[in-house]
Amino acid sequence: MRRNTPFHYYCLFPNRRCRIRLSLRVPDSPAEVVHSLTEELETWNVERTWTEVKGLLDKQPKDSDLLELASLTAFYRGDYQEAQKLMKTALALGGEDEKKKGFALFFEETIGVTAPFKKYESPHFIISLDEGQDAILADYLMDTLEKTYQIMAEKYGFQSKQKIRIEVFPDAKTFSFASTLSARTSR
Repeated sequence: MRRNTPFHYYCLFPNRRCRIRLSLRVPDSPAEVVHSLTEELETWNVERTWTEVKGLLDKQPKDSDLLELASLTAFYRGDYQEAQKLMKTALALGGEDEKKKGFALFFEETIGVTAPFKKYESPHFIISLDEGQDAILADYLMDTLEKTYQIMAEKYGFQSKQKIRIEVFPDAKTFSFASTLSARTSR
């Protein structure tokens, strides 16, 4: 259930008085807060969600649902080690269900696949790739992505506040370990 808390504001104008009533949404429960932040994450407001979730975790460090959300948010941010750590904590606190176990396994596979990746940074991008196989592409990718970014920013009037993360996987099989797509689908 959602509860609205009325907020009254009175203003005085010459020769009359007006009353404005606003309703502010106040979450009823921790579950509702987690649900609301999950919706925020699903709209790709990752950094905003991360900030909110970290603040809540400071107050409720043993809430397994909040830890799960923090884990997913860390994953969306590309911080796979943190995602795994948070999910393991959620599991250890008694939130052991198949969904959390599945995420923990998925994160573990992603960490294994991306471990040999090297990061390259440009003004607007963070590119991770397998240095042994794809290092030759790094400069070309950064140059091309930066030029494309400038064109798109001018055309659409939008610039990302955070650097855009790009991960280059060496093949379809490796990609399938770090995505929800099968190797067959990703070919």
